[in-house]
Amino acid sequence: MKLHRYTILFVPVLLILFSGCRNQPSVRIGLTAPFSGPASAIGAIVYNSASLAVDQINSRGGINGQKVELLVQDNRGRPELSAQAASALINAGAEAIIGPFTSSMLVPALEVCNSNQVLLFSPVIASSKFAGIDDMFFRFYTSANEDGRRYAEHFVSRGLMSASIVWDSTNREYTEDWRSGFLVRYRDLGGSITVDIGINRNQDNSLNVVASTVLAKKPAALVMILTGFHTATLSQIIRRQDTEIPIYATEWAASSADLLHLGGTAIEGLILLYPVKNNVSNETLSNFIALYNSRFSGPALLTCISTFETVNLLSSAFANRQKHQSLKDSLLQTPDYTGLLQTITIEDHGDIPIKLDFHTIHNGSFIEYEDTH
Repeated sequence: MKLHRYTILFVPVLLILFSGCRNQPSVRIGLTAPFSGPASAIGAIVYNSASLAVDQINSRGGINGQKVELLVQDNRGRPELSAQAASALINAGAEAIIGPFTSSMLVPALEVCNSNQVLLFSPVIASSKFAGIDDMFFRFYTSANEDGRRYAEHFVSRGLMSASIVWDSTNREYTEDWRSGFLVRYRDLGGSITVDIGINRNQDNSLNVVASTVLAKKPAALVMILTGFHTATLSQIIRRQDTEIPIYATEWAASSADLLHLGGTAIEGLILLYPVKNNVSNETLSNFIALYNSRFSGPALLTCISTFETVNLLSSAFANRQKHQSLKDSLLQTPDYTGLLQTITIEDHGDIPIKLDFHTIHNGSFIEYEDTH
């Protein structure tokens, strides 16, 4: 991970880091993500995207003349550290926090932010459990339950009437919501489930055994509700034994670079929901992708784009906030505008819907899926 001029917080040294900053007012935005541990790949890309946005804002003079300071706290991808990370950022003066990046990490962090009336903005949380609630939480949003239903309908439209599911049991707020939507709709449409396996990614799981169990039942298709790392790894194992079975993943798998970096040829043809590029000819999007690639030597994934958009949305809310107005109210009053991918519309309770459609992976890129069956 490339580091720039930003403050990385560790609880024991918070006072030392900020003792010299009191006479230099700044707008402080927190970022909590896994910068160590198994999920650190996502921490690297969201840091890169957030720092890129902050650099651009500061190069334009900051927010109403104040520089933006990005405060970073490692939550190690562990739910029991999520509340501690949020508290550390709030104590350091963060007026808004970006993250977390999985539903299981959100619950404890949101409790801290609600009690302190500090805005919490996640670029990727999809569980419908958090929809339509008047609290301190904002997010770029797709309904996990509705996405699962869409996969079920897609399977049946392709004549895939038997399916196996492998899902992550450590991120239940998301995976069970998605899985429930899929199972109910798929069975309603006449589909049957051959294997339904939950795995704990924090424990030793033999994915070879999982693959053998799935393939022994000869399903018409496999869907994985897993991280990018586990989707790539299981795809490699599956393809060594079966080169024909259709493999599906969720948008969660595409939230880190692991899927494309580790999947290789095994993920060629993998199908998943991915954002529709309504603004595909948008010069701003092209410029962002080129700048991100040149600065960080990696692809600008969905999580990169939504994190970049999040920083800019918060910057706009800070800039337009009226005297005695809360940051939350300022953000809710943001008018619709053209984002990097789609039109950005903030709904009443802080949900920002993202339009998804089916894509497939071809030569290491996400392209729109065309059903030839």
